[in-house]
Amino acid sequence: MSASRIEPEHEQPTSDLLAALLDGMDAALCAFDAEGVITHWNREAERILGWPPEEAVGRRGFAGWAVRSADADEVQGRLMAV
Repeated sequence: MSASRIEPEHEQPTSDLLAALLDGMDAALCAFDAEGVITHWNREAERILGWPPEEAVGRRGFAGWAVRSADADEVQGRLMAV
C-alpha cells in the first residue's frame, strides 16, 4: 500500500452521516456553499427560525424569508466572511 492511497475504512464520512451528526447538535446550524446557497439546515435552525430544511436548503441567502430584507446583506456578508 502506498502512502498516498486512502483505504475505505479511512474515508471521510458520507454526506448522510455528516447531516445526521449535524442534526443531532443542540445548536442551530446552517451551511452555505461558496455562492451563498444554503446546503444544510439542522433541526435546531428549524426550531428557532421556524423554517423546515425542505424550504431552506437551496435558497440563496436569508433575504425576505429568514431575516428582514433590510438586514439580509449585512447578515450574509458576515456569514460569507467567515
